[in-house]
Amino acid sequence: MADQLFYGKLSGVAPIESGSSSYVRVRGDFSTSSKTITNVIDVAGYLNIDYVRPGQTLVATGPFTDGTTVVSVDTGANTITVNDFPATTQTNVLTRVSPAPGEYYIPSASFYDPNSATPITTKNITGSQDAEYNGSTPIYSVLGTAATPSQVVINGEFHQYEISEVFYRNAAGTEASIYITWGEPGTEAASGTELYIGSNQTLPIIAQTSQSALAPIFATSLPNMGDVAAGSNLAAYQIALVNFLDELGTSNTSGTSGTSGSSGSSGTSGTDGTSGSSGTSGTDGSSGSSGTSGTDGSSGSSGTSGTATISNLGNNRVTTSTGVQGELNAESNLTFDGTFLSLTGSLNIHSAGNASITTGQTEVLSFPTTTGKSVNFDYVVYNGTTDLRAGTVMAVWNNVDATYTDFSTPDLNGDTEAITFSVTIVSGDVKLFANVASGTWDLDIATRIIF
Repeated sequence: MADQLFYGKLSGVAPIESGSSSYVRVRGDFSTSSKTITNVIDVAGYLNIDYVRPGQTLVATGPFTDGTTVVSVDTGANTITVNDFPATTQTNVLTRVSPAPGEYYIPSASFYDPNSATPITTKNITGSQDAEYNGSTPIYSVLGTAATPSQVVINGEFHQYEISEVFYRNAAGTEASIYITWGEPGTEAASGTELYIGSNQTLPIIAQTSQSALAPIFATSLPNMGDVAAGSNLAAYQIALVNFLDELGTSNTSGTSGTSGSSGSSGTSGTDGTSGSSGTSGTDGSSGSSGTSGTDGSSGSSGTSGTATISNLGNNRVTTSTGVQGELNAESNLTFDGTFLSLTGSLNIHSAGNASITTGQTEVLSFPTTTGKSVNFDYVVYNGTTDLRAGTVMAVWNNVDATYTDFSTPDLNGDTEAITFSVTIVSGDVKLFANVASGTWDLDIATRIIF
């Protein structure tokens, strides 16, 4: 039998949100000719470059505009690359970095098991990037109290945030600093709410199925669970149920139209009559009254329909062209009964990628913002036959800005962190960039645009 889904709690929670100017503070050098901040050094009393992640944003940082997005980080070279150029060239400038929209950093939280009343290990929690991480575990999420953008608590409303990374944990695995990101469909901004960031909170932590389709319900009367917010014990299940029902309500796709029959041949023209001999001219008579209109002639008969031979006949099978005029094939693995379109076998979507992407930033794909509202870039990157990673870059945009998230598998065989992705709006186009810190990488990508 499969293991039951886990639930527990985080104690001493104090989330740091997007836009915070007290999260990461460093100093660095800017040049108007480069998007890279160089010679990055720590600022005492604040988090350093080790905490900076792609997708995070700059806050009130000198010549950069608010919201400038981090594209890549190189802690070895002490550099941070962003998506825009600074307005001026300066050195040793105070630089503030905040979590990305929909992302929060929770420092030094304690993990507790309600059943044994003892701290639990974090080595299996989603995002632990160490030798003890078990990648077969489910998705772990935190249930946070919802608040308005002005931090007014919305009583009885909760939202789900996936644990995207365990940045630090102590040797016993009972205390950890973690990153959490919006874990529901759409974006946190589109929901009109955000996570309540009050200090010293106690928040439930739950495990979900890999498809996020199921989450546990627990009783607040259980040992050590009475200090979580009332209603949070049901919230994860309710969120998963709503998402599941929404997926069931999507429309079935229509089948393809059949080919048109060929036109019928035209009838033959009648023969002309012989001309009569000319008569003598008579005297002009008075004008006669107008005659009545003649009746419409009868319509000509329709041409005969073209015919086609259908092979492999079967009930409800969808026909396709064989490439030969007048011949069709009824596909046994593709049927439509008037309600459901069914596909038997495999459906492969593939688009050849940019082979041999080298160091630097490479534009992979581009399309106008008017093409749709959001996009999923399904990708696989690899270095020869080793060092593989698959994932999805999910982005949404308006006429000016874009936001994105990169969800990926753990690395296979070797480290793939040298290649990352970013999405931005340039001159009315949505652009996907591959950012390579080192090495040469192959990329295969498939694009799904939502209209």
